[in-house]
Amino acid sequence: MHCELERCVKDLGFVGCLLNPDPTEGEEQAPPGLGDRFWYPLYEKLVELDVPALIHSTSSCDPRESYTLKFINEESIAIVSLLDSAVFDDFPTLKLVVSHGGGAIPYQMGRFRAWAVRRRQRPFDEQIRRLYFDTCNYSAEALDFQLRILGVDNCLFGTERPGTGTILCGHTGRDFDDLKPAIESIAWLTAEDRHKIFEGKLSQGLHACISIYLFKRSAGCTRPALMEAPDAHKTRQRIDVQGRGGSAHGKGAAALLDPWLSPRGDTAGRQWSGPCIASRRAPRGLAKP
Repeated sequence: MHCELERCVKDLGFVGCLLNPDPTEGEEQAPPGLGDRFWYPLYEKLVELDVPALIHSTSSCDPRESYTLKFINEESIAIVSLLDSAVFDDFPTLKLVVSHGGGAIPYQMGRFRAWAVRRRQRPFDEQIRRLYFDTCNYSAEALDFQLRILGVDNCLFGTERPGTGTILCGHTGRDFDDLKPAIESIAWLTAEDRHKIFEGKLSQGLHACISIYLFKRSAGCTRPALMEAPDAHKTRQRIDVQGRGGSAHGKGAAALLDPWLSPRGDTAGRQWSGPCIASRRAPRGLAKP
C-alpha cells in the first residue's frame, strides 16, 4: 500500500490518498482500528511524502448497517481509535482529514469529554484538534454545530456532487449538498473564518482533501468518481472507472480510485494496496465540462 502511494506521489504527481478504515466493507473481519500499529507503514510514508489522507469508508455489505451509516460509524470509530493511541505522538506531523464532519463524534462530545476526564487524559477538545474535518454535512444547522464544536481552524470545505445529497431540498431550494451557500449563511462566521474554511488550509498541504467522493463499489458496472481540486471551478475532473478490473482515462487511474483494486488494476485477492489518490493535475484524457 505505501509503495503504491509513493509511486503515485513521486511519479504521477498525486497529492493525497483516501484511507478506508474497513476495505472489507463489513463482509469480512475488518483490520485493526486506525490507532493500531498495523497502519504505521502507511503513516510513515504519508509523513515522509508530506501528503494528507482522507478517512472515508466506501460501502457496506452488512444488512444491519446501511450505506450512509457505514460512513458515520467508520469515521466515529476511526477518531476514537486514533485519539486513544500513540499515533500523533509517534507521527506529530501526520495530516488526517475525517470526512462527513467527523461522523457522530461532534454530537456526542459530552460523552467523550467525560471519558477523557475519567481516564485523566488531556481534554478531549484538545485531542480532537489533532485531526481535520471536511464540511460534507448536509444542513446549515449541522454545519453551524460542527464549526462551533470542532473549530474553524480544523474544518475545510468539502462536498459531494453528485452524491447522496444531490437532491432538491424543499426548504432551501438548493440541493442538500450545495454547501457553499449553507456555510455562507452562518451569520457568526467572519470573513476570516470563511477564508480559512474555503481556502486557508491549502497552505497546510490539505488541498488533496478539499473534495473527493468515491461511489459505491459494484463489480461489473461503472463506478464513477468525482474529484475536485481547490480550483475546481477551473479544472473540474471526472474519471469513470469501468467494470471489473477497470479501465480509466488517465494512466494508472483505475488502480487508484477503488481501494479494492491492486496496483495491477484487478480485484484478485482483494488486496488493500490501492489507496484512492486525489490528483492536483488532470491526467491526459480527462474531460472538463
